[in-house]
Amino acid sequence: MSEQNSGMQEDVLSARTRYKDLVVRIWPYIAEYKWHLLFVTGLVIVHTIVGRILPNLVGYAVDNVILPKNLELLWKICAVYFSLEVLRLLMVIAETYFFQVLGLKVIYD
Repeated sequence: MSEQNSGMQEDVLSARTRYKDLVVRIWPYIAEYKWHLLFVTGLVIVHTIVGRILPNLVGYAVDNVILPKNLELLWKICAVYFSLEVLRLLMVIAETYFFQVLGLKVIYD
């Protein structure tokens, strides 16, 4: 029965914990690496922006390329789409790597 109560206590604790509190608690450990954190945050922002552009590009392709059967523009749209997907893949790889590096540096120090 005590295991169930501890699970409820964790839920109550997580409900009371705010991101601001977590950042304040962990900031002394991360402060030395704030530029690294800023770089990783920038990677996440670029990844998110690219992810938001892709559906709009598909919509543009359907409306302005596929329906009017403009095959000249289709190849350009495909090249842009492929380039953005490659960029997104590189962002995911870089985010993963640099987040792990940041975490290991914080733990090591």
